[in-house]
Amino acid sequence: MAANKEKEKIIKLFERTLNNCYWYEKENKTVSLANEIGVLRGLAYAMETIGLCPHTISFLYFINVQQKLKDTEVNK
Repeated sequence: MAANKEKEKIIKLFERTLNNCYWYEKENKTVSLANEIGVLRGLAYAMETIGLCPHTISFLYFINVQQKLKDTEVNK
C-alpha cells in the first residue's frame, strides 16, 4: 500500500488536473478538455489501486462531460 506521502502527491495531481478541466471548460477548449478528462480518469484508476476513492461529484461531472463529447462525435 502507498505511503501517506505518495497518497498526498497523487491527490494533488488529481486536484490540479481537475482544476485544469474546469479551466478548459470555461475557455471552451473542447479538445484540450477531453484530453485532460482522460488524464483525470487515469489518475482516478491509479488512486483506486492504492485505496483512494476519486469519485467526487466533480470527477463524475467531468466523466459525464467526456461521455457527452464522445456521443457528439459519434453522431456527426
